[in-house]
Amino acid sequence: GLLILCTCVSAVITEFAFQKLMKKPVTVKEYRVLVMSIVMAYSLPPSASWYLGIFAGVLSALIMEVSLHYLCRNIVSPVILTRLIMMYAFSGEMFTYVFDGVTMATPLAVLKSDGMVNTLYMIFGNTGGCIGESATILLCVGAIFLILMGVMDFRVTGMYLLSFAAFMALFGGHGLSSYYLTAHLAGGGFMLALWFIAPDYSTLPITKGGRWIYGTILGLLTGIFRLFGPGAENICFAILIANLTVPYIEKITIRRPFGIEKGRL
Repeated sequence: GLLILCTCVSAVITEFAFQKLMKKPVTVKEYRVLVMSIVMAYSLPPSASWYLGIFAGVLSALIMEVSLHYLCRNIVSPVILTRLIMMYAFSGEMFTYVFDGVTMATPLAVLKSDGMVNTLYMIFGNTGGCIGESATILLCVGAIFLILMGVMDFRVTGMYLLSFAAFMALFGGHGLSSYYLTAHLAGGGFMLALWFIAPDYSTLPITKGGRWIYGTILGLLTGIFRLFGPGAENICFAILIANLTVPYIEKITIRRPFGIEKGRL
């Protein structure tokens, strides 16, 4: 609770201070940075220190505000970029997962070393990992709320889910094993990325066709990094690279008005 509070408060204060300093309209009441900071907090280990939450909130808000102020959009997800920076700056705390007072490896790390995991524990949060890794059922409840509110883009989430599951079934070595697929869907922060990071409108392609492609790229890259990457999760790298492909996706999927010569639009 304290970690989430520190992250959110520091992010909101940073947004307010930045907009005042740059003499821009104050948009704190739009709750944009508040939502982002909650997702940021969910990407931190529950045992992380309070000052780690403050650093995460300040950095993610600055990345968001600078991107929107100078580029009018987020080239990459502020949450993902902040998490990557923190993974290297605070590697000790960022990779220390404590559950019931015991330091343990994440379920996907156990699975990758040919160990066995309890998928029910993963779904209901009785395991080690980041806050967003160990609260799968709560994330799904939040996703249902977004769906009912009509703010979820199914082009991205649908293709992300399908392409990732298909990749793991084809190349994971376990076929359509429900145990294996459930473990990968419930672990490694996949549900947090699927419902709350991947559909971020500030990083999505503007074209409908582009969003189908973007979701597919996300799923394939997540599968590649998870199976063949050095670590067990690596979902941050998949999202970061997918974010960087958005301008190219838009370029090939945007419709040109009839009669406009190529290269003159």
